[in-house]
Amino acid sequence: MKAIIALLVLISVGGATAQFARAGEFSIGLMAGQATFDEINTICNDVRQQGPEYFVVRCTNPDDSDSALGINAAFHFNDSWAIEAGYVDLGEYVTRLSVLRESADITLSAESLYLAGVGTVPLSQRFSLSGRAGVYEARGEVGVVSAFDAVEIDGDAEFYAGASVDFRVTDKLALQVRYDAFDEIKLIAAGVQFRF
Repeated sequence: MKAIIALLVLISVGGATAQFARAGEFSIGLMAGQATFDEINTICNDVRQQGPEYFVVRCTNPDDSDSALGINAAFHFNDSWAIEAGYVDLGEYVTRLSVLRESADITLSAESLYLAGVGTVPLSQRFSLSGRAGVYEARGEVGVVSAFDAVEIDGDAEFYAGASVDFRVTDKLALQVRYDAFDEIKLIAAGVQFRF
């Protein structure tokens, strides 16, 4: 939290020196990258706790990463401040659940909507650093292959944070390297942003 506050202070001070400020522009962004779910085995632990005590439940071969795709739209008040809304398909994660001699794959697929304020600090005429803070709401499905139908999960709104290094190719086109944190799921992605 201290790092986020420090970044926002830096943005507010550095943003005053932004050059080529343009008010009232919109942008559309696309991103693709790798998402990682650090706590895939917590799903297995939940199953273990709900089962009878004499069951020996094991989780093996966790697949905790997958490709992710996203799209976003933003309104830029100027070159320093914007508000961004987006959708991200966070991929599918799998772990194998073994009970006695039987086994099945537990899968989790996730997607998220987010809304964030964006502050940007220019590093040079072409490079800048952007920080994002806001809220997200995740949705997903958890299923056990060959055993049960998938169960849909709707999450509550939670804190979202992200950052990117941006390279302005032209006044209307920028490339990004992004890091986004959706609670347990972390995303590293390359993005492109079109302003109009």
